[in-house]
Amino acid sequence: MPTLVADVAAEKLRPIQSNRAQGALGSVEALVDDNGLVTDSYSYDEYGVPLHASGNTYNPYRYVGALGVRWDEAARLYYMRYRWYDAEVGMFAGRDPMRVLAGVNLYRYADGNPLRYVDPIGLAATTCPSFKDCFSRCLDAGGLGPVAIAAVAGSFATAFANWKTEFVDALGKLRTGPLYYAGPINLAKFLIQGGVSLATAVRVGALVGQGIATLGEVGAIAGVGGAAYGGALLIRCSAECAVNPSAF
Repeated sequence: MPTLVADVAAEKLRPIQSNRAQGALGSVEALVDDNGLVTDSYSYDEYGVPLHASGNTYNPYRYVGALGVRWDEAARLYYMRYRWYDAEVGMFAGRDPMRVLAGVNLYRYADGNPLRYVDPIGLAATTCPSFKDCFSRCLDAGGLGPVAIAAVAGSFATAFANWKTEFVDALGKLRTGPLYYAGPINLAKFLIQGGVSLATAVRVGALVGQGIATLGEVGAIAGVGGAAYGGALLIRCSAECAVNPSAF
């Protein structure tokens, strides 16, 4: 049974991305099994026209799939939430809902530059969001200042990059669980009860615990109540951004 490696949207499929340009823009290029062997692979041109597909695993998340875009094989179109996208002509099938605010061309995809921009919801071209960007925006929305954000964002982004599969699996559990913080031991217990390995649960608990300590050192939080809030915010932001870098 092929396993995918980064939760996207609500389907619990987890695609792998490479370091090549298309992977960097959120396109899924391979699926792997439990042994890390490739079972399915895909390639596209810059606008998302399928060039190659191998394997038999059902997987609608392909071009820009890590951002929640779905491929409809029958229609030969991509579903981008507000609109359908036709890669063969490099244009949306429907007009931009923003109308006048969208500019002169109401059907153009990614400002005509798909190697630099994506438009996963069909409303506006943007550079591909990263975990760190999303995490930082979420912490900012939660009331942390730039010094505090800079102090913790790097360590969480490094953890996400270095052990992405385990990180996403563990934080995916937190995303559907209670987003509060009651200490690293209780956090680890919750993850283990959800099927996360002991090693990963301990690593996540330690990561959040260190994040709270760092926030305290820079004066962003104080006291038991501050630690509880800081921990809850770190959990919420990392859980949401691990599975959807466009969350914030």
